[in-house]
Amino acid sequence: MFSMNAHGSSSEHYDPVRLYGPDCASLLARLHQAMQARAADIAAFFHQRTGQDAILRDLLPQMLSGQELEQFKSCRSGALLELAAPDLTPERHRDEALRLGHLYTRLGLPQLDLMLGQEILYLAVGHCVDAHEHAQALAIVTQRLMRTLAWQAEAYQRKQTLRQNLLQDITRLVWETSNYTDLIAQTAEILIRHDSLAGCSFVKPDEQGIFHYEYIAGTPEVRRCLIEIDAQNRMPGAYGEGPHELGTMGRAWYSTRTECSLNVELDPHMRRWQPFFARHAAIRSIIAIPLCRADDIPIAVLCLYGRYPGGLISADQKAFVEQLQTLLLFACSRLLTLSGPIPGMSYNARRRWAALIQEGKGLRMYYQPVVELATGKPLGIYALAHLQDGDQLLPPSTVQPLLSSDEFFALYSLGINQAMVDRESWRRAGLGDRRLGINLRYKALADSRYLREIHAAMARHDCPAHRLTLHILDLAESSDGLDTAAAKTLTQIREMGIHITADDLGAGHSSLDRLRQLPFDTIKIDHSIVWLVDKDPTSVLFFIHRLTRLGHTLGKRVIVEGVDSVDMLEAVAILDADAVQGRAVCPLLPAEQMMGWLDKTTVLALPLHKRPRSKLAKLASLLLWEERLHLTLENTADIPAVSAQNPSLGPPLPFLAARSQRRRLFMAARNHGLHSDSYRAARRHFIAQLFREESLIS
Repeated sequence: MFSMNAHGSSSEHYDPVRLYGPDCASLLARLHQAMQARAADIAAFFHQRTGQDAILRDLLPQMLSGQELEQFKSCRSGALLELAAPDLTPERHRDEALRLGHLYTRLGLPQLDLMLGQEILYLAVGHCVDAHEHAQALAIVTQRLMRTLAWQAEAYQRKQTLRQNLLQDITRLVWETSNYTDLIAQTAEILIRHDSLAGCSFVKPDEQGIFHYEYIAGTPEVRRCLIEIDAQNRMPGAYGEGPHELGTMGRAWYSTRTECSLNVELDPHMRRWQPFFARHAAIRSIIAIPLCRADDIPIAVLCLYGRYPGGLISADQKAFVEQLQTLLLFACSRLLTLSGPIPGMSYNARRRWAALIQEGKGLRMYYQPVVELATGKPLGIYALAHLQDGDQLLPPSTVQPLLSSDEFFALYSLGINQAMVDRESWRRAGLGDRRLGINLRYKALADSRYLREIHAAMARHDCPAHRLTLHILDLAESSDGLDTAAAKTLTQIREMGIHITADDLGAGHSSLDRLRQLPFDTIKIDHSIVWLVDKDPTSVLFFIHRLTRLGHTLGKRVIVEGVDSVDMLEAVAILDADAVQGRAVCPLLPAEQMMGWLDKTTVLALPLHKRPRSKLAKLASLLLWEERLHLTLENTADIPAVSAQNPSLGPPLPFLAARSQRRRLFMAARNHGLHSDSYRAARRHFIAQLFREESLIS
């Protein structure tokens, strides 16, 4: 890149010994004096030539204030003057070159542009001093300049290596984590190892569309600044507003493109936030990275807060940001597939919850009996941990997705120990040695902490293994590695004598195959199915019937949860479930009220299902009637001819209905089949009458 004149050193060999020391001092002293005398002319030539480069001409003024820009130019000119210093040593030369190299990389200036700037500086010297008179000295300066560029390239390589190491750590995290809070927290802590970053945050709007920081990492100054902004609600909404007057993060959300503020003090879009940044004096630049596919709504925005002005200028920086965006988008999409939509939560609320859990103050245990339908007796007491946050009592379904894996384990440990304390208090009060049901997430089976804590809690509270049931949740969250670890852990649990229930049956498409593979004693039909009964009673009852049959075929007992009405209780009993859990039997109660319920209740008075009374129960009976009718129709010889003398209506229903309606239903099945359009039409009419006309109900 650097051409030599006729009196230069193009033919001289590189010899570091000849670049320093007394041998070259006298030659350099005259050049150094000449350069000092013509410093203003050198600077003018340099500025004229650099005005032709877009980076140096357009971006530097956006990155640096007027004073900083002059300091930067002076620094570069001074660095060239230093190369001609007679007393320069190799050590001082290297230190100064690396210092400038690190400065350039922190500002994000492309290396090639810096080399161009160095060449222009060198040409400026040659233009302003007598190149013939100082030929030997200029040759020394040229070789020193080449060493400077080599050391500055070393600084760039160090920065590139740091970025690659950060990306490798985040890649491992992306593949290992199955928790969104872990993902954003650990990603943030990895990124702030970058020495150019003062901090980073993940941002997402709440239900009202107001942006909040989900997680904040960085220097104390950055954390204080962002917490103050969030507390004063200085971030406009994401919904119902245009991107006007939004900062870097808001523009990234709306544009779905990475946005950059090269200098927050000079950026007119950052006026709203400038007083905060000026007060805390820690953030000079921002890169906002939306985590979304093209033209889609972001899952979140990752903001990187620079210690120095600058941003997405160099190709290396752009590549780093693109790779980071791709990794995190992949991770978020994967978690979205596993766990559903990722809820938002402010950083302050996260810290408050973490403190409540750490101090053990927020735990509130609630209990609900599981009642056997054949006897009306409680089979066990199901425990559910809630978090008390001020006036809000938050159920596990709300809390769990927003906790880190460590926080959730801490809450789990508190919950299982408190549940065993309550169980022992009921036993000592003479209310029976009750079996205790505790939830355990499927993915937690791969975390050895849970099994150790379960074992320790049983020993700590003298709870026999056969008096504990683990309800395994989220069976849909699968992978080959997780399934292998889960099977091993479940085998260990069963060998300890602990009962195992497959919870949430029907809530996940992949859970059914595990019923066959894994050692469950009981399966539980998920409440999300049962609670749809008001919208589609026929489908819900059919699904419960089929899942119950499946469970019994596999040799499992079947519990139906979410049974909140007496009508549903009667229908479930008709469909031959083994046990129920829900408000129809008993609502969720705190420990003291659960003790009162146990004291008053030994056997529940359940509805008789031999002769159904409610409409849901009669619909359940119809399902069973159709099953018997199907078996009867397979052997048509068993069906006598239908005539006026022999008005057969097929297998008897356990409730009376208008003979004409029953006859129409039976004849459609007999003549066209149970899966025919004719039968479906007759069935729809029959059910409509059943739910509308009391005359059809005995």
